[in-house]
Amino acid sequence: MTDTGAITLRELDAIDVGRLRGVGEVKQKALAGVGIDTVLDLISFYPRRWVDRSKEARVSDLQAGEDALVLVTVRSVTKRTTRNRRTMVTATVGDGSGRIRSTRGHHGRGTGGKRHQESTPGPVCRHAVSVTAN
Repeated sequence: MTDTGAITLRELDAIDVGRLRGVGEVKQKALAGVGIDTVLDLISFYPRRWVDRSKEARVSDLQAGEDALVLVTVRSVTKRTTRNRRTMVTATVGDGSGRIRSTRGHHGRGTGGKRHQESTPGPVCRHAVSVTAN
């Protein structure tokens, strides 16, 4: 095994995040917007909100105002265009203990003339999501 040498925190702080593969000018500008300029900044960055992903909750256990991690199955997704040409998407997700229905409005030019489109639940898709119960 070849010893590549350890990198110190001071050295990581001297490496511009733009030197990383996949970090172009646009991504570098976005990272700088949240205070990430060096590799050290990147690896020591923690989001403002932290959800403990090791503690999974069930839909029936959700409490209003608390953040929780739930593993759910997407049951259905409905998309429609409102009169003012905004897209509204409603998704129903759930686990064995209950279901969550979420509606989101999206600004835009509509759905190319389709007034209403509904998808059928085909193959099961599983997503880990962070939910704030209100």
